[in-house]
Amino acid sequence: MSATLYRALYHVAGVAVRWYYREVDFDGTERIPQAGPLLLVCNHPNELVDALFAGLAARRQLTFTGKATLFANPMAAALLRYLKVVPLRRAKDEATRDPAVAADPTRNAQAFAAIFDALADGEAVLVFPEGLSWNEPKLAPLRTGAARMALGARDDAGVRGLRIVPVGINYERKDGVRSRVLVEVGEPLAIDDWPGRDVDVLTAELSRRLHAVTLNFDDDVAADEVLDVATVLASVSDEVRPLGDEAPVAAMVAVARRADAIRRRLAAGDLAPHEEQRVRHVQRRLVALRRTALRLGIRLDDVALDTSLVPSGRFVVREALVTALGAPFALWGRLNHRLPFTLARRLGLRLANSRTQPAMLTVMAGLVLVPLFYAAQTWLVHRLAGWPWSLAYAASLVPSASWDLWFSDRWRRMQRRARAWAVFRDDPALQGKLRDELFALRDQARALATAVETPAS
Repeated sequence: MSATLYRALYHVAGVAVRWYYREVDFDGTERIPQAGPLLLVCNHPNELVDALFAGLAARRQLTFTGKATLFANPMAAALLRYLKVVPLRRAKDEATRDPAVAADPTRNAQAFAAIFDALADGEAVLVFPEGLSWNEPKLAPLRTGAARMALGARDDAGVRGLRIVPVGINYERKDGVRSRVLVEVGEPLAIDDWPGRDVDVLTAELSRRLHAVTLNFDDDVAADEVLDVATVLASVSDEVRPLGDEAPVAAMVAVARRADAIRRRLAAGDLAPHEEQRVRHVQRRLVALRRTALRLGIRLDDVALDTSLVPSGRFVVREALVTALGAPFALWGRLNHRLPFTLARRLGLRLANSRTQPAMLTVMAGLVLVPLFYAAQTWLVHRLAGWPWSLAYAASLVPSASWDLWFSDRWRRMQRRARAWAVFRDDPALQGKLRDELFALRDQARALATAVETPAS
């Protein structure tokens, strides 16, 4: 695939995932070398969307790997080969073909040779070492493929300067439209300096590094519980954040890691009685506070809201101006994209058979439907008004869609803040009580985490 086409697809993919997800943050991308042989090892909770995020993080052209079963369809196989996807045969796929026949240990010899050639040419290769995309809120046990690729490239193919870089993709809600994502890049591992060629030892090290940049929970209940707590605690601020300026998703992930470490120690009975009592006391108060906020229809990060007349007046004037100036362009984006966006979302939900698929299927359907609608709508404008108007119309489509999504998020946030203002204006004592309780819980949670979390090894 030519570099020009790859860059074009890179930008299209960037637009697609940012339309689906409200916020995408990248942390540590400077750790990814922009030249020389590279293995990116990435967790795989969300099908093809994970590859899109890995490509956006890398900022250099990738050679992809994918399960060989994707190549069963001739048209799909032609496209995947054009996109430089190297097919890997998984042992379970070979066994499924004929359960009585053991998987051929040399089944991926050709694929490994292609990967060694790519690395020898200084290319970057993306590998999902879990070997599958799955629904569990934690990493699957890593397969040895990535380690065998790295050691084979060094020792058998003579590749020098190879680095392995872990990439963790952390979804707030992986199938949630307009939710948030953190793509976190870990510390590179220089294979030239790695001692020996024990595949299992290297796999264990890759697992450790991937765990360091991903959220891992025992089950969905624990994930929901910890993420809810982390979202509340990360959003607490002594000052009200501007509309659209949420607590960074990286802050939420950091709090979630600390909260989950405490939760695990609590479940294991590894806390002193007084520490366990403090943890459970904070948990109960946080749950009660969240229930109160849900009942009132407010967000807890609005409890510091100033309801006096001057700042309230500024808020009304500002939002009225934003609405007056921004609503028409947002409406234009809504009119032109409502149908393809709705169809793509419905297709994604209808065709999905697991939580790993709705985002991927929606994005893929959108990548087909949106250009088709663009072409049809632009042709219609051309027929009605001529080329100058059709060109102007086409140029407005992508910006207006992005603006509509941003404006819609801000509008919902504005409505929630206006509701909080009305509640607190009507009952200032309630606001003071909620504010004091939230800030006290934040401080107690910080102190508790410092006191009971396991010291870094």
